[in-house]
Amino acid sequence: MPAAPVINSNFRGNHSTRRASDVALRLVLASGAVDSWTLLVSALGVAVFLEGLPYFVAPSAMRRYLELLSRMSDGALRTMGFTLMVAGLLVAYSSLH
Repeated sequence: MPAAPVINSNFRGNHSTRRASDVALRLVLASGAVDSWTLLVSALGVAVFLEGLPYFVAPSAMRRYLELLSRMSDGALRTMGFTLMVAGLLVAYSSLH
């Protein structure tokens, strides 16, 4: 049986200031029920599901959106991609800290 991952106990504030999502994640990882790789693969699965959802729910709207994207300049697409990457990192960081 693999050893439970070590949880970093460094956090800002006292016990009452921790967010519920942070506590839940730490409890799941500490229990050994889910390791870090399983959590990563699960998160990627949820991301793929969310990416596919608009194509299933509104295919014609997605086709129009993709046509709009194809007409955008490379610079605009890079700016949009960078903004989304930063937003995603901020969400991931804030959910763990």
